[in-house]
Amino acid sequence: MPSSPHLAPLRPAYGTGTLADVMPTALAALGVPGPAGAALLREGELDGVRRVAVLLLDGFGYHLLGQAAQASATIGALHHGELGTLTPITATVPSSTPISLASLSCDVPPGLHGIIGFTLRVPTPATLSPTSAGRARPTPRPGSPNPPCSNAPPPRASPAPSSPTASSAPPA
Repeated sequence: MPSSPHLAPLRPAYGTGTLADVMPTALAALGVPGPAGAALLREGELDGVRRVAVLLLDGFGYHLLGQAAQASATIGALHHGELGTLTPITATVPSSTPISLASLSCDVPPGLHGIIGFTLRVPTPATLSPTSAGRARPTPRPGSPNPPCSNAPPPRASPAPSSPTASSAPPA
């Protein structure tokens, strides 16, 4: 058993409460129709609003609000229900920032938008480091109403530039 309830395994609530459900909810509140069957967080509670602000605090889990409320009056008001109602949601898996932002902006989980990892260039030594175990780009389920965000093929890793050697150095 985990030492803290915050360390317990948690599965993403796809279709009922993840980052992919935030923008369809905000847009629906403003009267913008979304895809058929889109999950809406706390449907009806935003009826009549004229403006919506979405605030994303990267790396800031719902369980940290109590601690942050002591340092910030605004977060304290949010945490205590004085500035609206908070709805806990889950991150996507994998939960890195670029993948989560793609789900937030595309309104679908990683398996549908196709961004499941990314590559970092590590300058010394000059290598590429993939951040996901899988290198194959997933394809949406047949008949899926949500096409991938980008039809571009995944980037290919290029070999690191070689350093000059004695034979390739210009003559002195």
